[in-house]
Amino acid sequence: MIFQATHIFKVLALVILFQFCTVKPLFSQEKNYRIGFYYGEADQANFLFNNTDYLYETRMVKLTVNRPFKQLGKFRFEFDVGLAYYAATQQLLNLFFVTPDEDNFMELRELFTQERSSNEYALHLGLIIRYTIKDALSVYFLGSVGPMYTDIETERLARGFAFSDIASLGIVYDWGKWGIDLRLTARHNSNAGLQLPNSGVNSLGWETGVFARLF
Repeated sequence: MIFQATHIFKVLALVILFQFCTVKPLFSQEKNYRIGFYYGEADQANFLFNNTDYLYETRMVKLTVNRPFKQLGKFRFEFDVGLAYYAATQQLLNLFFVTPDEDNFMELRELFTQERSSNEYALHLGLIIRYTIKDALSVYFLGSVGPMYTDIETERLARGFAFSDIASLGIVYDWGKWGIDLRLTARHNSNAGLQLPNSGVNSLGWETGVFARLF
């Protein structure tokens, strides 16, 4: 399953969270925190996913805190923690996805084939690998995983606790203490089999943000 939350990712998320909570980081004594605010839009009807069984679209706002911990030449490694809210629209397009062996399958088909809105709240714990092109221009890869809460059940994902897994490619322009960030983000939501249903949902979209260095 794409971007499935694994035990390795969970351990990585705990390490990243620990690093932000400790006064003396394990990898560096230097503090260089940046705080950012992002807006983004995504859907699953795209060249990467494009599953005709369902509709899934989101609009997102996110608050992030970022800290570098290692520099190797032009490469820099950073921890990234984000709190995100997703306003989602979901709809079952293929009613036969809900099979007759499920209880009340006709009622479920009627419910899930309606276009419905939902709210998703996620904590993203991530690692950034950044490459500096010039002093003010850099590109990066971001991988993150974290807990998520969704307030409705769909044919693909149970209501309640799940994981939100992200892979992003981005470009940043810095000037002084400020910067502009633009990224392409693929996202997968599932609950690692803790509840049913758990087919998961995928999306691809863009995010743009501004950030400032705190100290």
